[in-house]
Amino acid sequence: MAAKRKLTRSNSRQVAAVHQKPGVEPLVPEIRSDIKWKPTPGVPAPFATPASPLAIIAVWNFGVPFKEMDKLHKWLRANEMALAGQLKSAVDAHGRAEKVFYLGTYLNIDSGTPMYQTHWGYTSEEAVDKETAWPDPLPPSLRDLIVELRGHWVRDPARSESRYGLASNYANLTNMPNNPVMLQITIDAAK
Repeated sequence: MAAKRKLTRSNSRQVAAVHQKPGVEPLVPEIRSDIKWKPTPGVPAPFATPASPLAIIAVWNFGVPFKEMDKLHKWLRANEMALAGQLKSAVDAHGRAEKVFYLGTYLNIDSGTPMYQTHWGYTSEEAVDKETAWPDPLPPSLRDLIVELRGHWVRDPARSESRYGLASNYANLTNMPNNPVMLQITIDAAK
């Protein structure tokens, strides 16, 4: 390390301290691209989804490394129909009013990075909260399919999970099970 000395700048009284020898460090570039994903020709027809609106949509948000993208897409192409069909059969055989449906795994086509959302539809909030819509135990082949898909979510450290309720079911703010003080403040602020 060079000795500390002071340099006077021309036309100024400013003084700069010299702390070390000049050097070059590697630059790690940020790669930005305008990749837009395009559908692959010849994809099978999408599987059937429920005709009536669902009370809750549960969403797994995750990304995969580029090197795993083709593997995931090939797996989805080979197994997504089976997952949806086996789940529907297992839920129907379960015989309960609450139902869960696999609604698909979606790629964010406006992002240059492979970011996904897997959607599950539930017929009631209780079906999500108490997991009453899921047959227990799951048939082994169905369980294996869900474990494989969930594995992609688990491996992403930035993963998240969200639930969305059909907005028309939440029309009355006074039914919200929150802190009554903050709820009242929110209702007053909305007036």
